[in-house]
Amino acid sequence: MKNPAQLCRRWSRGSSNLRSLEKLRKAQINVEGADNLYRELRIENTLTDAKGERVRLKPGAEVEVTIEAPPEATVPKR
Repeated sequence: MKNPAQLCRRWSRGSSNLRSLEKLRKAQINVEGADNLYRELRIENTLTDAKGERVRLKPGAEVEVTIEAPPEATVPKR
C-alpha cells in the first residue's frame, strides 16, 4: 500500500450501492451523482478481507468508491 502522502488526490463517494450479477460473478456498483454513461461500474465480485480470506459483496450493500492517483498521473486543473 502506498503512503497517503505520495498520493496527489483522493476522491470518494459513500452513496453507492451494489447489485449482484450472480451469473456473471460480477458486482454492479451504481454511483449516485455520476453522469448517466458512467453511473454503473462492474467489477469481479471476488475480494480479499483483512485476514486474507476470499469474500464477496452482498446485494444491496453500500460501498465506497475511491479513486486515487499518484502525482505524476495528474495535471493542474485550468
